[in-house]
Amino acid sequence: MLPAVSGQRRLTPPAGLSEAARLVFAEMVAACGPEHFTRGDMPLLLAYCTACAMERQASETLEKEGPIVGGRASPWLVIQEKQVRAMTALAMRLRLAPQSRIDSRGAGRSAGKHGQRGIDALTGIGGNEDE
Repeated sequence: MLPAVSGQRRLTPPAGLSEAARLVFAEMVAACGPEHFTRGDMPLLLAYCTACAMERQASETLEKEGPIVGGRASPWLVIQEKQVRAMTALAMRLRLAPQSRIDSRGAGRSAGKHGQRGIDALTGIGGNEDE
């Protein structure tokens, strides 16, 4: 584990992880606070890092070869799509996506504290009931 500023220790990648996935692992662990990931997150975190690495490989290959190879759609399109789907699902479970970090219990209550939102704020319709 890597030492953390707050005294907590950060997760380190296992030995068998590919170099590309290892780089993603290091990026993710460094980008989040030291308390964000626990050992229990390792299976999901490893799957996320592997999916990111594979998606990057697919994107790079598609960039070089193009989406059409030999008159047909490149098989890398399917790989890329599946990895993006996996990344999306895993990001939510690992609380990496902004939507997954919102506390749904407090979100509705705090919305009223900030005044009008969305189209109501733009049009001035739907004034604050407290006024």
